[in-house]
Amino acid sequence: MIQKIFSMLVLLMMAATGAWAQTETLLTTITPTAKEQASYSTANVATVSFSYTADGSSAYLANWGWWGYGWSATVNAAEGYTITKCIFYDDADRKATDSEAPFVVETTDGDKTPRINGTPIDGGNMWSKGIKKIEVYGYVTPAATGYSITLAEGTEDFDKWTISPAKAAEGSPVTVTYSGEKKVKSVTAVKKGGAPDPQAVPLTIEAITPGIISISKPKEGMQYSLNGGAKTAATTSIDVAAGDKVQFYGNGTSITKYQGTIITGSGNGFTCKVYGNIMSLVDETGFATATTLSGNYTFYRLFYGNSTLTDASGLQLPATELAPDCYDQMFMNCTALTAAPALPATTLVEKCYYRMFYNCTALTAAPELPATKLAAECYNQMFRLCTSLTATPELPATTLVEYCYYQMFSSCTALTTAPVLTATTLVDHCYYGMFDGCSKLATVTCLAESGINTNNNSTTSWLNNAGGQAQGTKIFYAVSSADWPTGNNGIPAGWTRVNVDN
Repeated sequence: MIQKIFSMLVLLMMAATGAWAQTETLLTTITPTAKEQASYSTANVATVSFSYTADGSSAYLANWGWWGYGWSATVNAAEGYTITKCIFYDDADRKATDSEAPFVVETTDGDKTPRINGTPIDGGNMWSKGIKKIEVYGYVTPAATGYSITLAEGTEDFDKWTISPAKAAEGSPVTVTYSGEKKVKSVTAVKKGGAPDPQAVPLTIEAITPGIISISKPKEGMQYSLNGGAKTAATTSIDVAAGDKVQFYGNGTSITKYQGTIITGSGNGFTCKVYGNIMSLVDETGFATATTLSGNYTFYRLFYGNSTLTDASGLQLPATELAPDCYDQMFMNCTALTAAPALPATTLVEKCYYRMFYNCTALTAAPELPATKLAAECYNQMFRLCTSLTATPELPATTLVEYCYYQMFSSCTALTTAPVLTATTLVDHCYYGMFDGCSKLATVTCLAESGINTNNNSTTSWLNNAGGQAQGTKIFYAVSSADWPTGNNGIPAGWTRVNVDN
């Protein structure tokens, strides 16, 4: 075997790095938008992290911002930035400045007044209710320059190339070694502007360990390529080595739904991850910009029972016009899945997310759910039996529909805090069994004023067997005008009601 060695210099334009003046300026303004979430006037400058006392909890209201008891929020600088001070504003624009790290606002277990360095923002008058805004001041710190060197997608004999070093500064030598049998004419270094647009990457399953990707009942016209090679008709079994990437395509003129097709995996210790744009399954050529699903049950049970799938955080589900049952049971019983894809749609349709992550017992965090227009059964049992789920997404919709959150978090036994439920009017079965069996649940905030289990089963069994293993006081936040029944259909025994408008 002949070994070919090539040397090249990383001769790419280097950014000027001269002296940076450390002049304090307003870096970004942080505005709360939901529990533990915010908008930033300038992105990627700072982040906010939250922590809690044993009995603490936080929530969000539009007129109060972040509020609650026994919580703290710390403002952290992003890489390349230094924070010199933070100005915290409460719900009435009263303010306090913190000029020394760590930059923290906090409340106590018995008082929701925000405090900076232990001092109430309102001077101790107990007027303040929450934090509405944070101004972050500081300066930019230059980052070190350097480049990562990788082989282009589709390079032949991918496993027979080595690059040393894989990261290098401008002007440094890099050695590329080829140990295969092919004749190499040249090696070209190309500076790329960054990672590829994830929307332009077709649906891809990448093998973490060797194994087999199995496709039950592949649709006619469904195709795949291995490591960027030629497309071929999908078969029921694809052998993969560690690092292999299988990309999937489908002819949208003949395939509008994959009901009956299930992608799983097998092999001793086989694991994989999925990423890229799922729309390549219905639009082979135009998937990068496709946002409409035309067939009911489009991706029904696509990864059902795939116990080898560990990560779907890079999967793109860009459709904004959904179809009924489009993601129905998509990841149901994926018991090794730890990370879910983003769900950007803001207008939902009937049963679109029905049982989507049902019994995903390794899932620790739910995706954000920005939808403000709901549909019947849209979130029905979406996270039921997700026994590792510790936190919930915000639920911003204020107008409910029948069965919308039916058993949504039922039997999520690690869940400690429920999302703030802002709807003021409840409807048929909307919260039925929503937190049934959430044994560690310790905080619920529901701002409903009417329709509370008035012959509509809106809250029937919603807190059945909830909170039995919770530590400390279990608190139910409500509005004073709401007539809540006692028991599992309302406020269970052992829970303390706190009126948020008092």
